[in-house]
This record gives sequence, C-alpha cells and structure tokens, in this order.
Amino acid sequence: MHDLRRSVRTHLSEELAVAEPVGQALTGHSRKTRLGQGAVYDRSTRLPQQRDALNRWANFFLGRLNTRADRVVPLKAASANK
Repeated sequence: MHDLRRSVRTHLSEELAVAEPVGQALTGHSRKTRLGQGAVYDRSTRLPQQRDALNRWANFFLGRLNTRADRVVPLKAASANK
C-alpha cells in the first residue's frame, strides 16, 4: 500500500502540480507534520482542494489506462478442479 501512496503522491506533485499541504493531507500525514508551527493557526482541512486533486488524479490515471488498453493481455481463469 505504501508504494501506491508514494506513486500517487509523486504524480500529484510532478504531473498535476498539487500544492504541498494538499498532497500531504491526501497521504494521511498529520497536520503538525505537514504544517509545523502553522498547524496552530491554520485549521483548514482543504477538502475542496483535496477533492479537486483526487478528481485530477482519477482523470490522469484513467487517461493512462485508456491509452494502454491495447497492451492488456487477458489471463486464463484458474480451474476449479485443482
């Protein structure tokens, strides 16, 4: 699971230019870790920005899937008699 979080977080930063505090919130880092001393003053959950970032990630991810659909090889189902 950690690798998935790392991949998403990297793409949010590099491909989608998501702001650091929003990316940190999406990966579950505590407010104190991501805001330091500012956590005392900044109480924003940034939910609209998180929602926007996740929608952009979904569009990015689905776009990548759609461009590679011709490379997918179906796997045979396992036999129930084993």
